[in-house]
Amino acid sequence: MPVVRVGNALYVSYLILGVLMTLLLMRVLSRLGDRKRRQVLFSILLFGLFLHIFKVFFPPYSTLDYPIRKMSLENICAVSTVFFPFIFLMKNKTLKDYMVMAGIVSGILAFIYPSNAVSQTFDGMFAGDKHAFSFEVIRFYIAHWIIFTVPYAMLRFKIHTLSAKRVLRPPMILISVLFLIYINELVLTQLGWVPKEDLYNPEGRNPSLIFGIPGSFDKAGWILLIFVPAFLLVHPVTGEVFSWPVLWMVIPLFIYATVLSFLFVYITDREGTKMLFSRWLRRTHPVSH
Repeated sequence: MPVVRVGNALYVSYLILGVLMTLLLMRVLSRLGDRKRRQVLFSILLFGLFLHIFKVFFPPYSTLDYPIRKMSLENICAVSTVFFPFIFLMKNKTLKDYMVMAGIVSGILAFIYPSNAVSQTFDGMFAGDKHAFSFEVIRFYIAHWIIFTVPYAMLRFKIHTLSAKRVLRPPMILISVLFLIYINELVLTQLGWVPKEDLYNPEGRNPSLIFGIPGSFDKAGWILLIFVPAFLLVHPVTGEVFSWPVLWMVIPLFIYATVLSFLFVYITDREGTKMLFSRWLRRTHPVSH
């Protein structure tokens, strides 16, 4: 059975296809006026939302006891898929900053490490290898291509412009999204739609790592753990190893997201970024008279 593995021919093929699709879309958009361009991008976002909702009618989703829960805000990319069409229509520049940054980064990461495609688990349980051309693998790539390509086009055609003045806001929104995912998980557990034993279990359902680093991520987990205060990795009552939901990752996530946010605004708003640093330096080192 053909399967996607990091570095194999199918992995590279999907990566190249994603690049070619992006280049083709940019070429088409470059020939359109601003209004038509926005309509095309919004339609693509709506298709992503449609795919997110109607995937429950196809396996492996249709085989679940409560497939409707897979429409919920289970992870960062699900939140993006659901809210990006609405943010696209809004005039809120802060939310659009987050949309551009989170969309581009998460889309690229999904193609570099296509977790759903290469993983042998589904919904926190062992499911075996996934066929490289199964519905779930194709859906995964399409969904994350949409999450990436629309925000990229927004920057490419100046539909939205990032500003250094708002550089610290997208990281805060990202942290808020993780709390939203946590609330979603609490609701699903309360409804009995997901196993209660998976709540707070990093080895079970652990959307966006809100319950800690699973064993499969041990080798890469240090990237986050080096910035985590020790008390956030211990149960406050029993003293056992335990990651405080979401809170355990707030500090490392804010640090890394802020670095990325500055990188984005420096590339797109260099003068604004330099002025921002100049103001900060003046505040920390006031000129004496």
